[in-house]
Amino acid sequence: MYDNNTKKIRKYGYDILINNFEPMIRDFLINKIFLPIYGLKNWRDNIPNGVIEVMKEEAKENSDDNIEVFFDELYLWCLKEIIIQRNIYTLSEDFFGKDLEKEKFISIMDEINEHRRKIAHAKSNYTKYDFEILLELITILCKGKESTKLIEYIQRGSYKCDFEIPNFINGINKCTNNLPVEDYDLDGGFVGRRNEIQKIKKLLYTSQDRIISITGAGGLGKTALALKTAYSILSENINPYSSIVWFSAKENQLTSDNGIVTIESGISDYFTILQDILKVLDNGKFLLFKENFFNEIQYRDAIYKIFETNRILLIIDNLETISEEEIIDFIKDVPRPSQVLITSRKGLGEIERRYPLPDFLLSDAVTLFRIISKERNRQDLQKLQQKTIEKYVKSVSSYPLLIKWSIGKVCIGMDINKAFNEIYKGDSEISQFVFNDIFNLLHKSSKKCLYSMVIFGNKGISRHLIHHLTSLSLETVDDSLKELIITSFIYQDVKEEKGTTNTHYQMLLLTRGFIQNKLDSEKVLRLEIETKYKELSFQIENAEKSQSEFHHTLSMFGIETEEDKIAFNHIKIAKNYLKVRDDKQATISFESALSISPNFSYAYVEYARFEYTRGHREKAEKYYLKACHLDDNNYRNHFAYGVFLRKENRIDDAIKHLKKVELLNPEFPSLYNELGRTLSFKGEYEEANKKFEISLNLESQYVNYKHINISLYYQSDNYKRWAEKFFDARDIPNGKRILLKSLETIKKANANPNISYDIKNQILEKKIQKEAGDILLKTHNFEIGKKYLLEASKYIPIEQDRKGETKRIAVYCFLTLARYMHTKSKGKKEEILEYIQEAESLNIDEKFKYEINSLKRTVLEEDLKKGIVEFFNIEKGFGVIICDRGNKYTFLRKHIKSFYEEKDLYMLEEKKVNFKESLQPDGKKFAYSITFLN
Repeated sequence: MYDNNTKKIRKYGYDILINNFEPMIRDFLINKIFLPIYGLKNWRDNIPNGVIEVMKEEAKENSDDNIEVFFDELYLWCLKEIIIQRNIYTLSEDFFGKDLEKEKFISIMDEINEHRRKIAHAKSNYTKYDFEILLELITILCKGKESTKLIEYIQRGSYKCDFEIPNFINGINKCTNNLPVEDYDLDGGFVGRRNEIQKIKKLLYTSQDRIISITGAGGLGKTALALKTAYSILSENINPYSSIVWFSAKENQLTSDNGIVTIESGISDYFTILQDILKVLDNGKFLLFKENFFNEIQYRDAIYKIFETNRILLIIDNLETISEEEIIDFIKDVPRPSQVLITSRKGLGEIERRYPLPDFLLSDAVTLFRIISKERNRQDLQKLQQKTIEKYVKSVSSYPLLIKWSIGKVCIGMDINKAFNEIYKGDSEISQFVFNDIFNLLHKSSKKCLYSMVIFGNKGISRHLIHHLTSLSLETVDDSLKELIITSFIYQDVKEEKGTTNTHYQMLLLTRGFIQNKLDSEKVLRLEIETKYKELSFQIENAEKSQSEFHHTLSMFGIETEEDKIAFNHIKIAKNYLKVRDDKQATISFESALSISPNFSYAYVEYARFEYTRGHREKAEKYYLKACHLDDNNYRNHFAYGVFLRKENRIDDAIKHLKKVELLNPEFPSLYNELGRTLSFKGEYEEANKKFEISLNLESQYVNYKHINISLYYQSDNYKRWAEKFFDARDIPNGKRILLKSLETIKKANANPNISYDIKNQILEKKIQKEAGDILLKTHNFEIGKKYLLEASKYIPIEQDRKGETKRIAVYCFLTLARYMHTKSKGKKEEILEYIQEAESLNIDEKFKYEINSLKRTVLEEDLKKGIVEFFNIEKGFGVIICDRGNKYTFLRKHIKSFYEEKDLYMLEEKKVNFKESLQPDGKKFAYSITFLN
C-alpha cells in the first residue's frame, strides 16, 4: 500500500515533527531554561546521567561545552527525559501550558516518538490517519505562548511543501529484526488499539509470561496489532530486546476485488524456519551452518543458546494454521529470557498467557469507515450521518477486516446493505474466510455443541441444556464450550438471577449463518438434535400449561428460565412415581431436574422432602441449604427448611428461618401456624398464641376452612402445653383456666360444619377432656371431673382411629375414675367394678392389663392384707407396715397406689392401709399395691 500519497503524508509529518517541533523544543530548552537559569558553566550538570550515558554509547557525547551542538545530537526521547527531570517540567509551562499533567505529557511524547520512527522508516506505511493523530497530539502538547508559532504554522498548512526526506534521520536501531512493512490488510491502515498495544507491551516487559497469545476471531485485527506492537517496541527509548523475529503462517488473504487470495506462508517446515530464525539472529553463523550441512538439532541448539544469552522476541502470526508438531514444540520450549508473542484464533492451549483481543471501539470503527471512504474517493459514504455509519459497522460487530471488505464491495458496485450483510450468509466468501479454517480445527464435540445452539435458536442456552440436546457428558460439554470461547465462536453471558449467578452461552451473530450452513450438510446429526429439542420443548409446554391451570404456579415456585420449566416437569413426574412408591424412578427424575436446572431452588426443596421421608437426614438438609443459598429471597425455601428443622427438634434454627419467612412474605398464612407451633415447642406459649391469632385473622379473598382447622388445632395444642406448664409449677387455677381454653378451641373446630371430620381434632379433644378430668379429680371437683372423663371415654371406632388412640384414652379414663372412687369411697362398689370392666373390655394395650387386674383385686379385696404404717422416711423413700400379729413389711414410695400429694407423705404414720404381700427367698417381707383406707 506504499504509494505517492503515502510518501506525501510522510513528508508532511517530517516537516511538522522533525523540521519544526523538535527544533523549537531544543531552542526553548537552551534559551529559556538552561542558559538563563544554569548558565554556560553549569548547564551540563542538569542533564540526566541516563541521557549522557546513552550519548556516550552512541559516540555522540562531545567533550566541549557547546550546548547547541549537544542538544542538536539528542533524540526526541532524550529531550523528554530532560524535561521531566527535577523542576524543568514546571519551568516548561510557557511551551506546554499549565494544565498538562506530567504522566499525560510522558504518554503523548512516547506516542509522538513512535510517529517519528514511522516517518523515519522509508518503507513504513504512514497514513493520513496517522498524520491526523500526530496533529492532534502536538496540538494537545503545545498550549504555551512559546509554541503558538508552531500551531499557527500547522493551521496555515505551511508544511505542504515539496522536499526530499533525508535517508538517515533516526540513527541506527540496534535491535535486529525482520519485521515486514506495515502493509495492513486492504485500505485504511491501522486505526485505534492504543490501549491494547500498551497492555501487550506491559505483559511482555514484566517478563512474567514466556509465551503470550493474542486471541480473537478472524478479521478482528490480531496480525495488525502484533505488528504494530513490534514496531512500537522498536521505537522505545530503551528497547529490552536485542532482536525481534517475525514469521507469519498466513496462507491466504482477503481482498475486496479478488476475494480470497492464496499467499505464501512464511513457515513452510520445521527445518526451514530454524534456518530463517538463525539467519535473522546471526547471519554469519547461518552461513557457516549451511556450508557444513548442519542438521535440525544443531540449528535448534544454536538458536536456543542465543535465546538464553540474549532477550529475543519471537513473533508467530496465525499459529492455528501450523500443524507440524515439531514447530509447536519448538515454540513451547523457547527458553528465558526470550519470549514468544503469538496471534491465533485458538492459541497453544497451554503454558501461555492469553490476551483475548477486545471488540474494536465503535468510535474507531466509524473512523476507519470514514478513512477508507476517503481513500476510495467515495464522498457519498463520507457524508453519511454518524448514526448511519454506526449502524453499518455494528452490523459486522465492528470487525476491521469486515468493514474494509464491505466498503470494498460497495466500491465495485454492490449495494451497501447487501455488502454489510454478506457475513451472515453461511456460504459467502467472507464467511468462509473468517470461520472455515478455525472451524475445521474444532473437536467433533465442539461442533455438535454449536449445532445444538443453532437449533435452540437465538437465545442463550445453559451448559445443561446443551448436555441434554447433544447427549454429551457434562465434562465433554465444558471442554467444548471452553474451546468455542477460545476460538471466538461463542461468548458467555453471566447474569444474576434469584440471588445467584447463572451462565448462558450465546453464539456470535456473525457465526450463526456459517454454522447453519455447516449443519445443513449434517442431516443425520441435525435430525438427532432436533428430536431432542422437540422433547425438551414438549416439557416446557407442559410446565407453561401448568401455569395456565394453576394461577401463579411459575412465579410461586421461582420458575424463570426454560431450564426451570423442564425441571419442574421432571419434578411432577417424580411425584407421580412416589404415588406408586417407585423410589428408584423418582430419584432418576429428581436427578434429571437438578441436572437440567442446577440453580432451580424448588427442585432442591422437593428432592430434600423426598430424601427426608427415606430417612436420609443429612442429604435432605444439604438440599434444603442449597435451595436457600440459591434463592435466599424465596420465602418457600426458608419455610420448608424451617419445618425440617422443627421436625429435627432444632427449634432455635427453625424459628430463625421461619421469622425470615415472616419478613419476606407476612401474608403467607401457613407461616403463622408453623411459627406458632415451633414457638410452642420452645415453651414460648404466649408468643405462639399471638401467631395463631394472626393466622386466624388474616384477610383472604376466599375462606380457607382447612387452614382455619389447622390453626385451631395448633392453637388448642398450644393451650394444652401452656396449661401443663402451669400444673408443673403447682399453679392449678391458671392451669385449669388455660386447659379449658384449649378444650373450647378444639371444640370450635370440631363443631364447625364447614370443616371436614378430622380424626386428629377428635383425638386432641379426648386428650384435653382426659387431662381436664384428671386435674379436676385431683382438686376434688369429682362431679365435673367425672363428667370430663366420661366424655373422653367415648372412643372412636377402630375403622377411623386405626391406631386405637381413643380406646387407650377411654381405658385410662375408666381406670382413673374407678381408682379415685375406690380410694375416696365415692359411689357404690358395683359402679366402680362396672368402670373396671369397661376398661377391661376396651383394653388393647398390654401395659394396662396388670393395672386393671390389680385394681380389680383391690376393689374386691382379694389377697389383700391390712396394716398400719409404722414409720416412713421421706428422704430415702421407704417405710414399714405392721400387721395385727406383729409381722412387719418393708415398702417403697413407688408401691403406694392411692392418690396423694407431697404433703401427705409427712402424715403417713398410723395410716391404715391395704397391701399385697411379697416374700423373698431370704425370708424378708415386702408390701406393694398399697392403698389407704382413710
